[in-house]
Parts: sequence; structure tokens; C-alpha cells
Amino acid sequence: MLFFQAFTGCDILSAFRGKGKKTAWQAWEVYPQVTPVFKKLSQYPPVVENADYNVLEKFVITMYDKNSTMDKVDEVRLDLLARKQRPYDGIPPTNEGLSTKQAAYEARQQCAKCKLKALLTGGGRKLVRCGKSFGRPFHPLPRVVSN
Repeated sequence: MLFFQAFTGCDILSAFRGKGKKTAWQAWEVYPQVTPVFKKLSQYPPVVENADYNVLEKFVITMYDKNSTMDKVDEVRLDLLARKQRPYDGIPPTNEGLSTKQAAYEARQQCAKCKLKALLTGGGRKLVRCGKSFGRPFHPLPRVVSN
């Protein structure tokens, strides 16, 4: 599940502001429908499909507001900022700022020195660190397509 590691922040990509791995794990537990997308994008597909992107959006929304029924990050930003009076640094990034394509690329490159393994021991997951990888060959970023 290298994509999870890259998407939620690693050596190359920034984490979501104010949200660390613990929050991401909790969101994953609340929204397990994202697991197949994490697996798929960890394999570096040539395209990030619109349906997968929508699932990732919902995952990010869950990180910031577990009770939200909204499906679009930009709508949740407005709701949290204007209606719920959250500070600016307590809202998710914009739709364009999700770094999905870059995270897919970094997953392919094993996100510098971190590797994520889902170990189903007692129903939990465990983050395992590995050695540093050196050199990163160029691979074009996948593109997002609409169905």
C-alpha cells in the first residue's frame, strides 16, 4: 500500500496540514472502501480514473470530518470554513491540491525510504520502515480521466 504512504505524506510529498498518519489510519478504518483504490494506485496505473479520484476525495473528507455526507472536497472546505467556523489551516486542500498523480508516482518510486505493509495481525495494520532507495528513474505522471 505504498500509495497510502505517499498520499498521506512522505519524504517527497507534504502531509495534509494538521493531519498525520494516525488521523489517516482512523479515516481508513471509518472508510474502508478506499482500500482497493490504494492497492490499485500502488501499482502505478497509467491513468487515475475518475471513480478512483472520487473515492480518494471522500477519504480526504473523512480525515477532516468523519460525519460529513458530502462527496466533494471543495464543498466540504466551504462547509468547514464558513458554517462550522474552522480555522483556515483546519480545512482540507482544494480538489486541485490533492496531489493524487504525484502520490501515484511516489508510490511507484517507493516513497524514498518508507514502505507500508498491511499486516492483518489482530485486525490491525502496521507501518514498517525499510532501507533507503537510491535513484529515481523518470516515469511520466498518470493522468486523471473522466468516465
